[in-house]
Amino acid sequence: MASLSTKHRPGPGCILAEVRARINSVTDFTPAESRVAEFYLSSLPGAAFLNLAQTSQASGVSTATVTRFAKRLGFDDFRALSNWLMEGARRELEKPKDRRISASIADHPLSHTFTRAESDLRTSLASLNAVSFERTIDLVTDGSRPLYLAAVASGQPLMEHFALLLGYLRGNIQVLDGVDRWPHQLAGLDEHSVVLAATYDRDPLPVIGLLQMTGEVGATSIIITNQHRSPLVRMADVNLTTTTERGSMFGSRIATLCVLEGILDAVSRAIDGVENRAEVIERMFSTLSIHPQGHH
Repeated sequence: MASLSTKHRPGPGCILAEVRARINSVTDFTPAESRVAEFYLSSLPGAAFLNLAQTSQASGVSTATVTRFAKRLGFDDFRALSNWLMEGARRELEKPKDRRISASIADHPLSHTFTRAESDLRTSLASLNAVSFERTIDLVTDGSRPLYLAAVASGQPLMEHFALLLGYLRGNIQVLDGVDRWPHQLAGLDEHSVVLAATYDRDPLPVIGLLQMTGEVGATSIIITNQHRSPLVRMADVNLTTTTERGSMFGSRIATLCVLEGILDAVSRAIDGVENRAEVIERMFSTLSIHPQGHH
């Protein structure tokens, strides 16, 4: 059977539309194959970057079923489908330069930024699931469970900020601070662990791999993302999904930051004795002359 890449090749920008059309044209998928179809229809373009095992896990079917699904769409194997999807996703995903606003925009940049941030916060608050947030609080509050915090690129400083302040409330926190060091930092990951990851606009392969590993060892995963169709939403145990409005070159991380700070506020209310831990930390700041007490 000829692969799609050598037969009826769609034009630029049409690859994912062609794949979606092929999925919708098949009327006799098996129940298991239908789960793969549903996964792709709801999770592209992010799902394009998942390998066979990750697609199988996210769909809840066997790797053999995913391979059969690829062949039903006219591909030689899953690799041919994967290569085709990745090419289409790279064309479809926005880049910062594509979001650049014209210099003739009427609003002052600062006013425009604040207005967009207000809109993001309002819509994100409406879209966030209260039950998922409460479960997140229960998991993060439990200091007996090792907590791993993960993000890449612009999400890394936000996670470091969160970890620093969360350290006032509990210990046993590990910030995954460099993908090349993640294997060392994750050596103790087990079924008692909690993984909290945050992404923005993309589905980074290291985070996809992390959630796959988390599932394999039986740990609990939480994802904060602004991508409602992200495959990470299906892979994680708990989802905190924000909404961001397009309107600037780089987009705003304000909703992600507010979710993290909301978690901090809720955890500070839930843990007894946090004042003692905070007092110890502040005393160390003074002893180390980092924040010395003023003289009166």
